[in-house]
Amino acid sequence: MFRIAIYSTVFFLVVFSCVHADVLFVDDFEDSPVGKSPQKWEHLEFGPGNKEITVEKDPTNAKNKVVKTTGIGLYIPKASGREDWKDYIWDFDWMWENDSFVGTIYRVEGGLKGAESHYHVSRRTGGKEIHIYTRKAGGWNRVAGGSMDNKSKV
Repeated sequence: MFRIAIYSTVFFLVVFSCVHADVLFVDDFEDSPVGKSPQKWEHLEFGPGNKEITVEKDPTNAKNKVVKTTGIGLYIPKASGREDWKDYIWDFDWMWENDSFVGTIYRVEGGLKGAESHYHVSRRTGGKEIHIYTRKAGGWNRVAGGSMDNKSKV
C-alpha cells in the first residue's frame, strides 16, 4: 500500500510539473474610475448589441470594483499579441443583478475586423439556463446549453 502511495505521488508530480500556461491578461478594474468604461478594454462596434459596460463598486465589497453590463457590450482586452490568441481560458466571477438575458462575449474571431464573428455566453431569464452561441455573418448559432441553478444578486 505504501508503495502505491509513493508511485502515485511521483506520477502526479511528474504530470503536473509539465503543465504550463502563460497569463495573457489580468484586470481587477481598480485602475478605472467608477461610472466609466474599463481603461484596459477596447469597445468594438457590432450590429445588434452595442451596449457599454461600466466600472462600478462591488456590491458585495465596496473596497473592490467590478464591471457592470446591461446587455451585449463587445469589449476586448488592450493587450499586445491579442490577435494571435487562439487557445485560452476566460476566468471571471459573474453576478446577475436582475432576471434578464445578460451575456458576455469571450472570444472574437478576426480581432478588430471580425467583431461580428464571436463566441457569446448568455444567462437566460428564469435563472436556470446558460447558453453558448457563436455569431457569424449576422446569424446566431447555439453551440451548447444547460441547466445551472443561478440566482440574481448572488
